[in-house]
Amino acid sequence: SQGKDFDIFATAAAGMQRYYEAGLLQPIDLSKIPNHAGQLPQFQDLSKIAGAVHDGKTYLIPYAFSPMTLIYDPAKVNPAPTSWSVMWDPQYKGKVLLYDDGESAFATAAIINGVQTPFHLSDQQFKDAMPKLVDLKHNSASFYTFVQDSVQLAQNNDAPIIFGAYADQQIKALAAGGLNYKQAYPKEGVIAWVDTWAITSGAKADSYDLALKWINFVISKKIAAELTEKSGYANSVTSTDTIPAGTKTYASGEGRLAGTWHGSEAA
Repeated sequence: SQGKDFDIFATAAAGMQRYYEAGLLQPIDLSKIPNHAGQLPQFQDLSKIAGAVHDGKTYLIPYAFSPMTLIYDPAKVNPAPTSWSVMWDPQYKGKVLLYDDGESAFATAAIINGVQTPFHLSDQQFKDAMPKLVDLKHNSASFYTFVQDSVQLAQNNDAPIIFGAYADQQIKALAAGGLNYKQAYPKEGVIAWVDTWAITSGAKADSYDLALKWINFVISKKIAAELTEKSGYANSVTSTDTIPAGTKTYASGEGRLAGTWHGSEAA
């Protein structure tokens, strides 16, 4: 439909490049998004977010972000894990909950292998990651897609280790489900993602103006804070940075994005 069925949509910044290349996005008039000025410092210069700016024009506005962490049960994993390699530990065979996402799985295996560009693998690096993932499958208790899936699986399985795709949000949900888990930031670094809003090329006249108003609304201080309170996602306006200073971060889909996290060592 070439963007005619929708006026506005949200997805991870890492995936927006495909929409831009397909001609499905149109520039966002920042003069109509006054709340952008109130976003966190790491989101002020949108050119540092891969794919957000093309030829001086803005196509994406960030609204939520999170690292992917190593979640563990402190009663069963002691001392606290310091490396992603704990997911491969034989003592946790059949006890690791994994996130059902090939991109982050290959990236994590590559990070374990010492690759510095885990989202830009050479053919050999890709081949090297495959045996690691086959081995990891033997340790898996199950796979989850959404936060609540991981809660239900953790309630019904002995799962002291969880690949924490949703980090703080996931810890909050697990606690609400009566489960005591903590999270660690492995020494090899963490994957991080940022979700953004974009306007389709099919949005015209009044629809385009309404799309701008919607973006401005969702990044207002009140609504952004409610997003975090109700979902656990870190928002781009009021949240404090949850990634410890000095932690290496690999941005999901595009290494350049890692530089947008305050206090982190860009990969």
